[in-house]
Amino acid sequence: MVRSLRFTNTALNQFMGSNEPARKATIKDTESSGLRAIRFPKSGMVSFIYTGRIKGGLKRNITIGRYPDTGIEEARIRASELRKLYRQGIDPKQLEADQQAAQEREKALQRALQVPLRAVLERYLLARNLKPKTDKDYRSTMQSCFVDWLDEPIRNIERRDVEDRYVGLVKKGIKAQAVKAFRILSAIMNFAKAEEVSADKYSNTASERLIRDNPCDVLKEKRYDRHIPARTHALTLDQTADLLEYLSHCDHPQFTGPKVRPTVARYIGLLLFTGIRREEAARLEWSDVDLDAGTFTLHDTKNGLDFVVPMSIPVHGVLTAQQREANGSQWVFPAATGDGPLADPRQALEKVSDYIGVRFTSHTIR
Repeated sequence: MVRSLRFTNTALNQFMGSNEPARKATIKDTESSGLRAIRFPKSGMVSFIYTGRIKGGLKRNITIGRYPDTGIEEARIRASELRKLYRQGIDPKQLEADQQAAQEREKALQRALQVPLRAVLERYLLARNLKPKTDKDYRSTMQSCFVDWLDEPIRNIERRDVEDRYVGLVKKGIKAQAVKAFRILSAIMNFAKAEEVSADKYSNTASERLIRDNPCDVLKEKRYDRHIPARTHALTLDQTADLLEYLSHCDHPQFTGPKVRPTVARYIGLLLFTGIRREEAARLEWSDVDLDAGTFTLHDTKNGLDFVVPMSIPVHGVLTAQQREANGSQWVFPAATGDGPLADPRQALEKVSDYIGVRFTSHTIR
């Protein structure tokens, strides 16, 4: 028979030391309905147990704690909480299991959100399908300016970090690179804002945006100076005339100035007369040149479209002269060795620059 009494420390201590038969002994608390104390025969320890049930359901026993580690008042308070849950139709054990599962999902979600900047960069580049040169440029810029951030979670990059890094790069005297780097980083951050991350990608668990805000916005909001003056260097009319004179005479036997390959001279001439990019000129193929129609076609230009270029008289002359020396190559301007197209003729441009007295590049003469 289960005895009922008011739980006190004296009563429970006597209960622990009593010489009951070698079986579990139980007493009920008269001040808290459903609260019991059970003494285990082997250890002699006493534990608080609450017995309750949802209306119409089976009785459930819930262990509250061991006496005296758990005090009497603490046990009564916990018993009262359990009693309220049962009256509301809530199974405390199921509630505890649900809360534990929710905590585990939250932990898993937080782990899933620790995506490093490098991983987001890779997904960004894959989504953009950039040209190899642009892809390489993005990677090089990120490596140069954010090498210590690449393997850190992207969520850890804060507005203050962005501000401090930008100021630091500018103080190093590389403002143009800093502006470029943060333009790329800002694009990656906006990409990350659209990324949905869940604790388990194979289930319908709640997801969260990888980041909520773009920390690079601080540069715009605080109106940091990110203006880079446009390139204004160009050849003057006199310098252009000197360059044209060089291109017209450099392959003459009696010319005493620095020599460059005729192919390179005509390549420079095409850039000068058309303004196309050096890569577009270098990779021009004869299959894209129609001397009879007076046009040539550029493929996969910077905007991704093909572009038909009409030939002026000088351009037609340059390409006609070059065709006579093509030697069967598919390239209009083949490399000096091998089967590939002409690479950037930097040394040849330096020779010509020295001759006409002004430093210029393939970009200058566009």
